[in-house]
Amino acid sequence: MAQTFFLLVKSPKEELRLIVYDQNALRSPGLLGAASFNMSRLLESGMAVDAQLPLLKEHKQQGDLLCSLFYYPISVESADNENGMPSCSVSRK
Repeated sequence: MAQTFFLLVKSPKEELRLIVYDQNALRSPGLLGAASFNMSRLLESGMAVDAQLPLLKEHKQQGDLLCSLFYYPISVESADNENGMPSCSVSRK
């Protein structure tokens, strides 16, 4: 199962942090872990990256998060404007 998220960022040089919870109908959601991605990699790779990010909980790897990330610039009004919208599709491994 994959889910796609769209985010608005002011600078593609920021770090994207994904916090993952287990959704269960019988009990409250439990934290599975967190994964980080340096979004400057999107600019270096031509605006698209497939990544396998380690999912960490209390500094221990719990698994991997498979992501396809894309960066869509919003406007090119000036060279200083780096506003854009990254798309992140997350898959279960």
